[in-house]
Amino acid sequence: MSIEERKSRKQEFLEIALELFYQKGFENSTINDIIEEAGVSKGAFYHYFVSKEEVLETIARQYVEKKLNVIENIAGKADLNSLEKINQISEDMFGFKMRHAEMRWKIYKIIARNNNIKLENQILEYSLELSRPIYHKIIMQGIAEGTFNINYPEEVTELYIHLNSIFNKMSSKIIIDSFESDLDDLETLKRKMMEPKCIEILTRRFAFYEETLERTLGIERGSIKLVEPLLEKLKHL
Repeated sequence: MSIEERKSRKQEFLEIALELFYQKGFENSTINDIIEEAGVSKGAFYHYFVSKEEVLETIARQYVEKKLNVIENIAGKADLNSLEKINQISEDMFGFKMRHAEMRWKIYKIIARNNNIKLENQILEYSLELSRPIYHKIIMQGIAEGTFNINYPEEVTELYIHLNSIFNKMSSKIIIDSFESDLDDLETLKRKMMEPKCIEILTRRFAFYEETLERTLGIERGSIKLVEPLLEKLKHL
């Protein structure tokens, strides 16, 4: 089997497992379920993974890596200043989440159903590990440009990443908790997000994030442009 074929087989396991974990729940899904759905032997599965926990971790890591590719591409643009990069990252990350909404939604539901704090922390730590040097470079650029009024760039980098994580988690929870029923259907969630009640909540949270980030970076109020671009993107879901 070629390298490409091995990658394809591994990806097949991940896609099958994600759907099983989402439909049946992580605790109720077994390795045998994955093997049966894939139509392969146990040996084939264990060639790639040692447990279903490793499968779920790999799924989550893949999502983080895709997300970080977007950030890295923006950070590397020589024609953008630091503030433009921060604004572009916020806007493009929202677009990324919409493009990968199904995967993100399923991972969120799998973790939430099982209250998997360990995996949630692992995802955060992995995201920190990959994104720390990227964001630090942008922050140092902002200091050199005289845009960011920061005395502790390493600590601000850490805070910025955690702030993004908290904001994302809080926004997802608020959207879901805003409705009485459990939204297991992604299309229903998208429709609900366009309701006035949800738009009001999101607008408030986006504005809160803007102000908090501006204070963290030591920049003037109104420098971060998040509310209008993201609300515009919501209209085109």
